[in-house]
Amino acid sequence: MTNEEFNCWINGYLALATEEFITTKQLVIIKNHINLVLSVEGVLDFNIEHFLAFIEETIKTSAPIPFSDFKETWCKIAA
Repeated sequence: MTNEEFNCWINGYLALATEEFITTKQLVIIKNHINLVLSVEGVLDFNIEHFLAFIEETIKTSAPIPFSDFKETWCKIAA
């Protein structure tokens, strides 16, 4: 998966998701997709790198995050 493909994938995922809160399992799945980018391209673009840091911090805290806040975070990072 390339950086551009991840951007398309996450935007589609966020557009279709209807959950109230994002789960740790979902965060791990997103992180795994980011790791695919890293394995294919060897580098993450700036936005994805910062999004990964946000995801890793969220996983550490295990605090429930409203899906709307998660989506808003990606939109701010990707803007």
